[in-house]
Amino acid sequence: IMNCRENEANGTVVQYNDRTHKDAIDALSQEDWSYIESLPYYIELPQFNVVVVHAGFVPGIPFSEQSPSNMMFMRNLREDNTPSKEQGDGLPWASVWPGPQ
Repeated sequence: IMNCRENEANGTVVQYNDRTHKDAIDALSQEDWSYIESLPYYIELPQFNVVVVHAGFVPGIPFSEQSPSNMMFMRNLREDNTPSKEQGDGLPWASVWPGPQ
């Protein structure tokens, strides 16, 4: 099993919207947080020519230079190629990704 970071596991600052999330976050031990903080922001699977990321990538920027925030939060790209977290603000980033990787 492989994991990558996602937006609820963003290091030391975690936001929650309801009591269920708060209870889960409060139950995490230091060992849990250390594990979460050790996770990569993306995973390369060269045998499948695939890269896995929780949120997105900005085209034209090497994976190793992508913003951690974008890899955890972005959904779309605006016309000027700037990332957006807001649904409907631009195009889904994967629709403009040149791929295959």
